[in-house]
Amino acid sequence: MGLGPALTTVTLFMLIPVLIMAVYSLLEANPFGGIYWRFSSEAYFQFLFDRDLMDNVVFNWSYLLIVGRSLVLAAITTGLCLIAGFPVAYFIVRRPPDQRNLWIFLITIPF
Repeated sequence: MGLGPALTTVTLFMLIPVLIMAVYSLLEANPFGGIYWRFSSEAYFQFLFDRDLMDNVVFNWSYLLIVGRSLVLAAITTGLCLIAGFPVAYFIVRRPPDQRNLWIFLITIPF
């Protein structure tokens, strides 16, 4: 059995959508929605810079602060999930093999 099915699943459902988003992020935006199929790095420029009234380029901290806050929240959430998940996984592993599926089922039932 090997890693073939897992790698295929990861490629199909994770890597390909990320590549599609990367391609679309490098295309020109249509003002009324959608895209034009022309290369543009304007989205990445707007992420870091703004233009003022005199058309000068000014560095913009706002988006970086939002991304930084999101990364901190993601790290906290990941840590809390690990703190909660490892004891639960250890508990399930210590159960007899015929009871493990029941415990996994009981944990995944939405409240």
